[in-house]
Amino acid sequence: MIDEKNRKVALVTGASGGIGREIAEILLVKGYDLLLVARSLDKLEAIQAEFKTIASARDVAVLQADLSQSGAPKMIFDFTNENNISVDILVNNAGVGMSGAIDEYSEEVLLKMILLNTFSLTALCKYFAPQMKARRSGNILNIASLAGYQPVPYLAAYSASKSYVLNFSDAIAMELEEYGVSVSCYSPGHTDTEFWDRAEISKDNKFYGQKTRVSPKDVAQGAVIKMFKGKLSSIYGFKNNVMAFGSGISPFRKLNARIAKKLVSK
Repeated sequence: MIDEKNRKVALVTGASGGIGREIAEILLVKGYDLLLVARSLDKLEAIQAEFKTIASARDVAVLQADLSQSGAPKMIFDFTNENNISVDILVNNAGVGMSGAIDEYSEEVLLKMILLNTFSLTALCKYFAPQMKARRSGNILNIASLAGYQPVPYLAAYSASKSYVLNFSDAIAMELEEYGVSVSCYSPGHTDTEFWDRAEISKDNKFYGQKTRVSPKDVAQGAVIKMFKGKLSSIYGFKNNVMAFGSGISPFRKLNARIAKKLVSK
């Protein structure tokens, strides 16, 4: 268990792999103790053991939680209070996507995705922001997506959920800035993680396929750099920034949606 001793603690959700795992390692090397949260306890414990070989002086705690369940954020918050863990950095990385036409989604799967991508992220910010405000310090890093900058047919609910993350992050950043709390939102593009398998998108897809994907370590490094610089909303990669800029121009939104439809449906 994490021992306070004036140490700094980072809580990372979705830490069992991909971008979350890489962010956790970067913060570990920077001297932070960790509370790693994910659904898979086996994966978390394996990473916990690995991290102890990287930085034996750091404390790494793990907590199994399914953030697609509405009670999970409160359970995580209660765990930190019961164990006297003061969270200095909150990384809301956990998220999931699903592809297909809107009428193909089951209600259960749709609800779980929206709970995970929007509600749980919001609730964790709600729970930990007051403590950060009281200390007049802290960082919140929310991971969104390039898809959040535009409507994406066949990823409609996912892209909309990431638009929520963008707008929510920008709004609470303004609420918290006078208290010394920094909120950053980082949007990866196509990253080589398990996201694509869970979203049932083929590696052969011309737009989203394996060749278009970048290393999660590179994305994580970019996210952490922007967070410590206090950047509000930022996007990984020059090409992704250009795409997001064009998508934000109102007359182009319908055109972008049509282009996205052709790309995603292949």
